[in-house]
Amino acid sequence: MKKIIYSLLAMSVSILILTSCSTTYTQLASNQKEEVKTSQKATITLQENGQNFSEKEVVFKKGDDLLSILKRNFEVEEDNGFITSLEGHSQDEKNQLYWMFTVDGKSATTGAKEIKLNDGQSVIFNLSKL
Repeated sequence: MKKIIYSLLAMSVSILILTSCSTTYTQLASNQKEEVKTSQKATITLQENGQNFSEKEVVFKKGDDLLSILKRNFEVEEDNGFITSLEGHSQDEKNQLYWMFTVDGKSATTGAKEIKLNDGQSVIFNLSKL
């Protein structure tokens, strides 16, 4: 009789342990899937007078703004929200050289802080004369 009770108790504990392990694994797998879904990629190219000097495929979360993505991936200087230097290439007001950018080939109409990138987009920053 004692053997039966001990066997049932051991089986119950084993089932309890296996069940709790599978729940943790399921939650972990679910969290990883969510992370993969929210992770997005875009290509950012830096140019001076139309000549590439840097290009990166960047990874970001949905809803991240372009300026934040730039700061995580490049050396950025800004003044009141305007980008003044990227990777050591600076604007030159005297020679009218300014940073302009396009997203998927279309000129930006707002600042980098207001633009939310989407997966697969291409951004080109070009330091050129106005």
